[in-house]
Amino acid sequence: MAICYGHEPICQNLCGYSVEFCWLELPLFVGAIPLVHHSKAFKTEVALAALAPGVDLPQLAARFGVSVHQVEQWRETALQAISTNFADPLHLEGLAERYDPSELLGTIAENLTRGLAMMDDKGYCIYANPALLQMTGYSAMEIRSQPLHDLIHHHYPDGRPFPMQECPIDRALPENFDVRAHSDLFFRKDGTTFPVLCAASPVFKNGKPIATFIEIDDVSKAQEASEALRRSEELFRTLADNMQHFAWMADPCGQRYWFNNRWFEYTGMTLEEAKGWGWEKTHHPDYLDVATSLYRDFMAKGEPWETTFPLKSQHGAYRWFLARVVPIYDESGNVVRWFGTNTDITELKDAQKDLERAAKEKDRYLSLLAHELRNPLAPIRAGLDLLNLLGKEDPKLQRATAVMGRQVAHMTHLIDDLLDVARIASGRVALRKERCDVAEVVVQTAEDYRDDLEAGGISLELSVPPEPVWIEADRTRIAQIMGNLLHNAGKFTKPQDQIRVRLSVDHRPDGDRVIVTVEDTGSGIEADLLPNLFNPFVQAQQGLDRSKGGLGLGLPLAKGLAELHGGRLIPYSAGPGMGATFTLEIPYAPSIGAEAKGRLSRGVLRPLKIVVIDDNKDFVNMLEVALSAKGHQVRTAMTGEAGLEAVRTLEPDAVLCDIGLPGDVNGYGVVRSLRANPAYASLPIVAITGYNQDRDRELSEKAGFDRHLGKPVSLEELEAILQELCG
Repeated sequence: MAICYGHEPICQNLCGYSVEFCWLELPLFVGAIPLVHHSKAFKTEVALAALAPGVDLPQLAARFGVSVHQVEQWRETALQAISTNFADPLHLEGLAERYDPSELLGTIAENLTRGLAMMDDKGYCIYANPALLQMTGYSAMEIRSQPLHDLIHHHYPDGRPFPMQECPIDRALPENFDVRAHSDLFFRKDGTTFPVLCAASPVFKNGKPIATFIEIDDVSKAQEASEALRRSEELFRTLADNMQHFAWMADPCGQRYWFNNRWFEYTGMTLEEAKGWGWEKTHHPDYLDVATSLYRDFMAKGEPWETTFPLKSQHGAYRWFLARVVPIYDESGNVVRWFGTNTDITELKDAQKDLERAAKEKDRYLSLLAHELRNPLAPIRAGLDLLNLLGKEDPKLQRATAVMGRQVAHMTHLIDDLLDVARIASGRVALRKERCDVAEVVVQTAEDYRDDLEAGGISLELSVPPEPVWIEADRTRIAQIMGNLLHNAGKFTKPQDQIRVRLSVDHRPDGDRVIVTVEDTGSGIEADLLPNLFNPFVQAQQGLDRSKGGLGLGLPLAKGLAELHGGRLIPYSAGPGMGATFTLEIPYAPSIGAEAKGRLSRGVLRPLKIVVIDDNKDFVNMLEVALSAKGHQVRTAMTGEAGLEAVRTLEPDAVLCDIGLPGDVNGYGVVRSLRANPAYASLPIVAITGYNQDRDRELSEKAGFDRHLGKPVSLEELEAILQELCG
């Protein structure tokens, strides 16, 4: 008998078995215990005995019937094999002394989860470990009562009787051969069967065969898992091959190795042609570089992605597809494969093109309609002005021209709304954002509507903070939103009703918001109308007289403009007769300049010496007049070189400089030149420019400007900045 500690080197170098056969569960050493005949294991047993300290090698050689040279050679081979598998081989040299090989072998066999049996030359079981007894359901006494073959191996898997003389396990001893990885079906005591993988080897003593050693693995769970995997793969293939999408898989580097049938049906390619990077042949040449570049970039990042591109069919036609690709990770988070799908979106893209064409036609028609409606309004407006001049003394004529004037203004307002809604829908509204005081805009707009509202018996109440409330917005468009909301409230209120306008700032963790509410006590809104209130041309029910008028464009326009500002417009009504509330939310934008303006109202900016550098003569002249009127001393320059000279001459308190200056020195050159001079290192320099994108602001700050203002700039805002920088 032999016991093997370690890994494959011992098995291969000494006994000749591969690790796949001899691997068993040994908690302490992770080893194996094959019981083998002399020709394979004898050397191992002799080598282990020779490892015992103080062993008499000649005596040991005589006991085993071999030469001393053979014992030394086999012991050296064993030590070399052990040293490749254990960190401290010297620690193992005492194994044979500290453990009795027979006792250790018995302990291991009794605790294995694999079935072990020893069968005599008559086929009776002379040893069965607990694992085998549990597998078969027999007791130790029962399993010895008959030939082992008659108990657990008496029929073929197809039900035919299995004669013992045909059984390879029973033939192993008399015919002297090993059985390796034999797959079969064994029977339990209760008649049920279980699949096994077994091995058998004859055991010799003094050169004579005396028994058969049998090793049995119950592979039921492995087969069940394999069958479950097979069914799962079959289901996957069925789904993948019958789905409308193309599907494919790729290795971590992006080389594809599997495609579903839909792919092959469409492309006409074979797997050999498509695998790896062969699928690139289906891409349109105009899109191939972009598609493959995206493919490789996202593969490198290990992130899901999607894109669209055309793919060629086997008939040569191209269709558009949406590609979606996701990584499949292992337990360590590493990408082990990629799974992708391609969805045909040709019809969708065609529909989108049709919608775009229809939208362009609609916009063209609306523009033409507005043009044709404006043309007759121009002479009507001129005629009204003439009547006002000629009929100053006639009250009846004055009243008539006032009515016509209001109707012309109303018509113009409707045309403007119609065009604005069309522009918003097509994304052609360009906002001219600036920092503005929304409180001021709300008050001014409300006051513009006050006379008309109060003339109709409707009271207007304002609740607005006294200090500025700053937002980044298109001032004109914010006024337009407020005007539409007030106009809408006025249409659906009656005498003695009220309209209340409130403004506040709501401080939130995700960003402060300016809240403007327009609340009325008018006719309210039907519940089923609220969800569609912002659709163009949707209106509340009116009678045949249509006394409220309008096209149903004011609220959709207000909502669209609010969203363009990063805000929203929220309607609410408790129902008919309960009034309505519209809440406008816009991002709050406090700034140092805004705060400075607040301080300006409590103090007066001292007279400053200011150099203005700009190549726009009209702007320079107007700014010079305005600043001089405020008591400041101003020196102007039209080029960068002249501006630098003006700074050296005047020694100013501040410099206002354009960026896009003519000549060799632009605005960046001016500020860099001044900052390079220690005398001007802390001189306040403000950029006033038409370049007002985020990138432009970054460049001006990097160049050395203290502030960046986009044109046009108000004198009030400019003085606030100067107050902050110059005190």
